[in-house]
Parts: sequence; structure tokens; C-alpha cells
Amino acid sequence: MGLGGPHDTEMLCRLGGPSDAHRIACWTCRRKSSVKLRGILLSRVTQNPAVLLLRHMDTPKPRRQDAACSRTSHPSNPFIFTSKTVFMQRIGDAVRAGSLHYIRGTIKLNKAPFLVQKFASRYLVNASRMQDMRARKAGEDTARWLAWMNENTGLVEWFLFYTPGKTICSEERWKHPWTDRIHLTGYELIRLTKPGAKAPVITWRYTRDRYRELHDQIVFAIRGRQDAVLEQLIFSLSKSPGFAGVREQVKGLWKITKDEWKRRRAKAELMPEIPKNIGYVRRLPDVGALWSEVVQKLPQKGASDGNEPTQTGTRKARKNSILVQPGPRSAPEKP
Repeated sequence: MGLGGPHDTEMLCRLGGPSDAHRIACWTCRRKSSVKLRGILLSRVTQNPAVLLLRHMDTPKPRRQDAACSRTSHPSNPFIFTSKTVFMQRIGDAVRAGSLHYIRGTIKLNKAPFLVQKFASRYLVNASRMQDMRARKAGEDTARWLAWMNENTGLVEWFLFYTPGKTICSEERWKHPWTDRIHLTGYELIRLTKPGAKAPVITWRYTRDRYRELHDQIVFAIRGRQDAVLEQLIFSLSKSPGFAGVREQVKGLWKITKDEWKRRRAKAELMPEIPKNIGYVRRLPDVGALWSEVVQKLPQKGASDGNEPTQTGTRKARKNSILVQPGPRSAPEKP
């Protein structure tokens, strides 16, 4: 809150009296800090609520530390997503932003920084929005590396999305997301035109094989009178990521469940309860951590059985060690 004009001086004169007005005028001429001004006012009129309000408005608020972000992480310490839904949302964002060239793969967690530094030597990887925009205007290549820690396999699923500049780099075998669809754990990224919409939207849905598998599991569970299995299938479908394509498929599977139950079961048999609504996926913040933090959270090999590292293993670890760029500390985000 800036002070020093004639109106501000007049207002403070009414609050603190003539002696305070004289000191405020001196402060205005000398351009002292607002902390000095608050000290003068509080020494004279500490019981005035208007002055206390002025002090609160003039007090600078502490800056909140920025959370670790997938865009600004250093190549030697990349950001690893721990939420699959957020990871899928960021993949859709990259394609929607115009990155129509990509490569993908899986890698061990300890090798991830080496891979990102390799890409960073060729492209501008994970730049900020402003840096990315300036590079595109200048005709330079830009890239974004996205990775997710798959706890089921213990490996890192990664994608590199590339936006060419004046020329296309031929170092990689680039794929196009609409000719070579992006698949992830039974889901695929598609363009879907909703009823009444003029343009298609980019969303996720189950792959054809995965959808057929879910369909057969539901039918076999109803015909085989495996109600516990059917109840588990309904619960799993209700927890599916609420993208537009997935939601339409889940609605279709629930309709098949009701029709098959009505066809195969007696009226006296009660069907497991099906949720009335399917949740939507809203805009979510980045959920994950820097590579160094993810490594620290993993259980160390040999910690439970008492094995000590050998001298050869220590030398090998020193040889493969890399310089880690520490990231900003922040409170853990909820998925």
C-alpha cells in the first residue's frame, strides 16, 4: 500500500493528531519506509482501529514457495508424476498445444536423469510458458518430457512431445498421435466429437481390447452368478478417470449390466447397486515429485537383510553418479 500523497497525509492527520501529521509530512519528504511510518503511528494512536487496519493492509505478505512443476524442473532432476490421471491430463494438454510429434518408452528410475539430459542437449526441454512461446516465435524447436512412475511395474513411463521449428529434427523416429495413437495402461488418446459440438475434443477412452475385456467379464459374472466379482467390476468402473470418452464407455457398460441382469436373472434377485453419477475430471495441479525425492522415498535395496555395499559397488555408484539440481521445497500436494 503506497502512501505519501496529500490525501493520504490528510487522512492520517485525522487519525493521529497534529504531532503525527508533522512526522508524517517529514516522512513523506524524506521518503522513509512504511515500516518507519507504522512505528510513528502506533506510538501515538495504538488504540485507533483505523490505524490498525492500515498497518495490516501495509504489511507485506510472505511469499509462498513455488511448488515443484513439470515445466520448470532441471534436466538432471526431472519431475516424475505419481498420479496417472494427472499424467494423462498433461499428455492431452501437450497434444492440444500443438505438439504433434512424440516418442515414448519405459526406463528404470535411476536412469531417468541421463535420458532427460540427453534430450536437453538436442532440444529446449521443459521450458517455462514464456520461454516456450518465445522459442516458437523465433522458429526454434521445443520439447516437453513427461514421466509417470508406474508402481505396478516399478518402471517410469515417459513421453517426449516435440514441436518443430523451421526444420524437423531427424534424430528421433517421431510418431503422430492420430496415426499412431497414444496408449497407456488400457486407455488411448482420441479426438471425440460430442453431439451438437462443432469441433472435436481431445479426450481419453478405453482401448477396444480393454473395453471388450470388461464387457466379457461383466457378462460372464452375471451368467456365472458371481455377484461378488460383478460388484468389484462395478466399483472399479466407478473409479475410472472421468474423461469424456471414458465416461461414455462406462455408461454403456452399466447399461449392458442392467440389460444382461434383466435377461438372465430372476426378478427376485437383487442386482448390485450401480452409482447414479460418474465423476468428471476437473483441472488438476501437478501431482508428483522431483526425481531425487522419488528415489529417496523408494525402499533401499539390502536395507532389510543387512547387506552392506561392497567396495566394487561403491566405485560403480560413484562412476554413475550425476549432479542433481535441487528443486524448490513445498508442501506435498494431494492427488
